[in-house]
Amino acid sequence: MSLADYSQAALLKPFEAETLNNFAWILATCPEKEFRNSRTALKDAKDACELTKNKDWNCLDTLGAAYAQNEKFPEAIAAAEKALKLAPKDKQDGIRDRIALYRDKKPYREK
Repeated sequence: MSLADYSQAALLKPFEAETLNNFAWILATCPEKEFRNSRTALKDAKDACELTKNKDWNCLDTLGAAYAQNEKFPEAIAAAEKALKLAPKDKQDGIRDRIALYRDKKPYREK
């Protein structure tokens, strides 16, 4: 899906955690600066976490990335550490890598 598709989906289904989470991830982690939107990423990530009652590791991981994009690194670390506790084993190394970035006061970027 393209950024425009995720944007449209978020407007059409504003109460669907997966849609909000996917859109927030792109807005927080896109390597191209012109596609990042830190404020919307954080709002959508928070909404996705609220919808999942902070029990979805993927949403919490996205919340960490969105906080880091907003230069709120203590909050980014806290969210990512919660994600790490809930994540399946095969996803934990990636989250650990992001936590290390946040500790160095750096946001995560997709490659």
